[in-house]
Formats: sequence, C-alpha cells, structure tokens
Amino acid sequence: MKSKGWPAEVDLANIDAATETLLKQYGLSWLENMGNQKLSYIDFSNVTSNIGYMDGATDNIFTIKVIDAYNQSGEQSYTLKSSAASFSISNIADYN
Repeated sequence: MKSKGWPAEVDLANIDAATETLLKQYGLSWLENMGNQKLSYIDFSNVTSNIGYMDGATDNIFTIKVIDAYNQSGEQSYTLKSSAASFSISNIADYN
C-alpha cells in the first residue's frame, strides 16, 4: 500500500491537511468525538476500491492503535485481501 502512496503511519488526532486529503481521496473516512460520548470511528468501506492489486501481494493490513486521555492503549489489525481479476471463455464455439 505504501507504494500506492498510502502513508505508513498516521496520527488521526493530529493529521495535517495534505495527509487528510490523501486519505479521503483513497476512501478512508473517520469522525472524532461523536456527540458527548467522545467516541470516534474509522470507516474502511470505501477503501477497498482504492487499494489495488499488486502481483504477489494479496494482503493489505491496517493496524489501528488507540491511546486514550489516560495513556491506556489498545491495538487491532484488519486484513483486506485483494486478487487479480481474470476472464476466460471456455468454449468459443458456443458463441458463434
């Protein structure tokens, strides 16, 4: 993914404008401090069409690390698999 221009690491709480624009262009979205609950979410649903396929590399791994106001942290990784598209015609005589 880095070869496609994705940054290796991003601090979403302190993101610069250029990186934010790039990530949104690649389909990543997020929302911080949803209402008074101070919850956030990260949405990968539009990312899959922007990761592309690279020969020999089928796994795209995203690791989310969260650090709260008390410096407690948690981490979770997600894997998106990609594959090459293929098309074949089994019997050309059927199409005459």
